[in-house]
Amino acid sequence: MTYEELEEKLLKKFGSDVMPGITKEFLDRPEMKKLFEEHKTLVAQGVNIKAQAEQEVPLAQSARFIRAIYNGDKSELATIKKEEYPKYQKNGLIHMSETDLVQGGYLVPIEFFSEIQRIPCTYGIARRDCRVIPMNRLNMTIPTSAGLPTMYWVSAEGEEKTESKPTFGLKTLTARVGYILVVFTEELLADATPPIVQYILEVSKEALSAGEDNALFNGNGGAGITGVLACGTQVTMDLNRKAFNQIHTDDLIKMADAVACNAEMGAKYYFNKNILAHLRMLKTTTGAYLLNEVPVTGGPGLLNGYPFETSPMMPGNAASAADTPFVIFTNMKKTVAFGDRQQMTLKMADQATISAINLFTHDMQALRLTERLDIECLLPTGIAVLYTAP
Repeated sequence: MTYEELEEKLLKKFGSDVMPGITKEFLDRPEMKKLFEEHKTLVAQGVNIKAQAEQEVPLAQSARFIRAIYNGDKSELATIKKEEYPKYQKNGLIHMSETDLVQGGYLVPIEFFSEIQRIPCTYGIARRDCRVIPMNRLNMTIPTSAGLPTMYWVSAEGEEKTESKPTFGLKTLTARVGYILVVFTEELLADATPPIVQYILEVSKEALSAGEDNALFNGNGGAGITGVLACGTQVTMDLNRKAFNQIHTDDLIKMADAVACNAEMGAKYYFNKNILAHLRMLKTTTGAYLLNEVPVTGGPGLLNGYPFETSPMMPGNAASAADTPFVIFTNMKKTVAFGDRQQMTLKMADQATISAINLFTHDMQALRLTERLDIECLLPTGIAVLYTAP
C-alpha cells in the first residue's frame, strides 16, 4: 500500500467530522510520510512493533497509534491514552505541552495558521463602574455616613438647646491577592504558533477582568470579598414567583424605590444576558414595552427609565431557583469601592518548584500574573437586589 492510498482511506474512514485531528494538511506533513516509510521498513525487517511499543520506543509507539487509527481500533486507542497520559501528568501537575493536543499540541503543527480562534467575552465592569480607590498599604479604612444630625425647633424663648450630631460608620479595604499561574514546556514555548506567551498574556488579562467582575457580583469564594449580590436591600418577587423568567415590571419599579434617597441618580440595572430575553417581554400598564432599547435621545437602552448592563458573571437561567438573587440596581460609583493596591504584574520562572515539580530539571517554565485589590460595599442602602420568591 502506498502512503497516498493510506491517506485516502484514513480521510474516508474518519474525516474531520469524526476525528478533527485527521486532516489532509496533517497527513501531508513530511513527518507523517517519513513515519509511514519507516514503519514499512520495520515490518519488512520482521520487527515486532508491539514489543517495541511496550518498551516505549518513540517511533514504534507512533506507528502503533497510526495503525490503531487506520483499523478503527478504539480499544487500542484508549489503551494508548491510558499508558501515555500519566507521563504528562507528572505527580499531579497537569502542564501545557505540545505532546498533548488539548494541553497545547494543537498550537504546534499548523504552522500556516497564525492566530487562535476565540470569542472573547466583555468584562471590566468592576474597574469601570465602581469607585476606584488607590491603596498605598495592605489596609485602608474609609469612613461612611450612617446618619444626619437631627434638626430641632425651639418651642419657647430661652429653652435649652438639644445636642445634635451626625453618625458615622467605617469600612476597611484589605488588599486580596488574585493570580493566574500557567506552566508549560520549553518545547511548546519554542514551537507554538502563534507565540504561546503572547496568547497566554492576552487571555490572562481577560481572565483577571473576569475574576474581578465575578468577585464584584458573587464574592471571591470566602477569601474576603462578599460580593454585591449579598449586600443591599432585598426586594423579593411576590405571588410565589420562584423562577427568573417570572420577573415582572413591578419588581423593577420596587427596586428603584427601595434604594436610599437620591441613590437612584446615575444608577443602573445589572443582570445576566439570559435575563434580557425575559425583560424584553415586559410591558407598562399602557401596553408599551418597558425596555426602550433605542431611546429618542440616541443614548443607551433604558429599562424602567434607567440604563442597564449585562454580565456573564451575574446568575443566568441555569441558576434559576427559589430565594435566589439575580438582578442588581445601584450606582456603583456611590455605593461600591474598588481598592486598587497593585495592578497586574508579570513574572516568569524556569527554576521554581511547583507541585513538587522542579521546572529546571523538567525543561519547563511558569508564567504568573498577580494583582492585589479589594471590593467593598460602602453604602448598602444605595443597593437593591432582586430575589425570587422563597
